[in-house]
Amino acid sequence: MERRVIVKLNDAQTKKLLEYTGSIQFKQLALNMMLTRLKGMYKANQTSVTLAKCTAEFNALFDKFARIMQSDYDQIVKL
Repeated sequence: MERRVIVKLNDAQTKKLLEYTGSIQFKQLALNMMLTRLKGMYKANQTSVTLAKCTAEFNALFDKFARIMQSDYDQIVKL
């Protein structure tokens, strides 16, 4: 039986990712595209509500594609 990896970001990790100014490229194109979109959304409205929405969107993507996105998640945790 295959073990499912649980991948979840918290608000602090999301904020760090959204405010990261260095270059970051994930293996999954969907995550790169989502990061670009959410960075713009958060930059325009830096509230806790927006941050929570961004965290929820990242986690929804990770929930759906947890097995193939493990290495990208590991990269985020190292920021």
